Amino acid sequence: MNQIATTPAPSKANSEPQSGPLPFISLRAWIQIALAVRLIKALTILVIENDTMRYVRQAEAFATWTREGWSRGLAEDYHPLFAFLMAIAQPVFGNFNTAGVAINLALGSLVIVPVYKLTELVYGARVASYAAMFVAFTPLMVKMSAEATSDASHLFFFLCALYFLVKGQSRDRARYLVLSGACAGIAYLSRPDVLALVLSALVALAFNLGVTKPLGFPRRLKLLVAFGLSFLIVSSPYAAYLAPEGYFISRKFPVLAYAGLVTIAPTEVPTELPEGVVYPYDPNSIDAKFSDAPPIDSPGVALGSLMVLNSMFIACLYFAMVFAILAVPLTLMFPGNIAQRAPFLRIALTLFVVSFSMFLAVLLKKGYVAERHTLVLVSALLPLAGCGLCALNNYLSTMFGVSRSGAGFKIMLVLAVSIVLLAKQAGFERADKIELIRAGEAVRDDAAALSEGEENAREFRALSSQSCSRVPFYGDLSLYSMELPRHVEDGPRDFVFANMEYYECRYLILDMDAHSAEFASRLEQDAQGAFKLVYETKETDRRYFNIRVYRLDLRVEQPTGP
Repeated sequence: MNQIATTPAPSKANSEPQSGPLPFISLRAWIQIALAVRLIKALTILVIENDTMRYVRQAEAFATWTREGWSRGLAEDYHPLFAFLMAIAQPVFGNFNTAGVAINLALGSLVIVPVYKLTELVYGARVASYAAMFVAFTPLMVKMSAEATSDASHLFFFLCALYFLVKGQSRDRARYLVLSGACAGIAYLSRPDVLALVLSALVALAFNLGVTKPLGFPRRLKLLVAFGLSFLIVSSPYAAYLAPEGYFISRKFPVLAYAGLVTIAPTEVPTELPEGVVYPYDPNSIDAKFSDAPPIDSPGVALGSLMVLNSMFIACLYFAMVFAILAVPLTLMFPGNIAQRAPFLRIALTLFVVSFSMFLAVLLKKGYVAERHTLVLVSALLPLAGCGLCALNNYLSTMFGVSRSGAGFKIMLVLAVSIVLLAKQAGFERADKIELIRAGEAVRDDAAALSEGEENAREFRALSSQSCSRVPFYGDLSLYSMELPRHVEDGPRDFVFANMEYYECRYLILDMDAHSAEFASRLEQDAQGAFKLVYETKETDRRYFNIRVYRLDLRVEQPTGP
């Protein structure tokens, strides 16, 4: 019979980081603090994230509660869970963006719970309170929890899966592995990044990485089946939906396709479209993204990739370096704890290596990465960061002759670290893009005046430049049917008219930094008086965008193209 593997209690000599919880900040208090910080941040984000428009469009499709709407929502590149939650919450909060922000404020604050519990399991309650502080104040975690993107929901279920994985292995309990697999499956329905944890969990379970005493093959197999089966039950419906289309795992997850391991099969557009009209929810858009990625097969491209590493990579890893640096005191002053907590550290290292490899694969092939990609990369370092800060507290307390259990010194240290973290996110977010809101307000006022003077006013739609896709949102228009390609002026101008007519778009929104003034002038001429200028950025007001908005006058005979 296999002996149940448990994590032994730390020896007295090495027990400093585990001694007693902080008396002045409880788990509930940290959740409340985190919610307050995120709410303030949400109020300072002036313009929504570009990806939010995709989630809003997807949620709007789900909210029709029809088969056609669900097909349209699932055809998006993004995984469906967050948009589905937005669709459910929208009637309560009035619009999809507010619903998404509210969901993330809740889940982004509750991320503290699995981090606290995981750190408490490994290092004790005192260290857990320090780790919770990082979740409450770290700029990227705060920002991702204050706007309508899928990062907060994904991170919450990701860290819940990690917590149950570590607890299930340390206590040899299959029920925790079932919970871990289920949480990983839910996280997969939000973003594909959780696959790094799934791969790490399978390696850890197969090779006894998360236990103090080795388990026999039958026990390992039981834990593997518990985790794997639970994950597959939750994740398989969406994966099965993708499989016939040849996407395998995700439309949004490019690493396998970049590595040449998967070929994306073309998907038939489900509608017969007239010549020159583009399907608005293009299921083949991912192919274009793959084909645009430059191959690393020449010295010049390789050098360019190194330059990308030097800029984007280091900028994104700022988030990871904060935790890595704070973990250094732990390794220097408490080496006994490193050896004692080796099971967790092996899982954390495996997760870091797997997610780091995926991070690099995307960076080297796409040429860019987003800050949010580091969330998975450093998640396993959160307990180490808390332990490092606890060790730093012990060191400074000894240096200044202050009691380690004294609340005053701890409060000073927590305040110092939190102020440094909060300073990074001070100020208004995307203030340079305020012109998008101004253009949207002008469109809203024009549409309101137009609807009053027309009988049977219809839902107004807009054909928009890609960079201006947020203008229809702020204009309270029906979501744009499609986005205007950046260099459409290189092709026939009847492309614009054909799509406006087919999708019944009443407004045309142009980013004049993407489309030439000559192109706009030719459109006006070709429209034969049907275009009325509704809004144009004044040069004195211009900060980031140069926008023109035209309204199609239905009383004028429609153009047939040049």
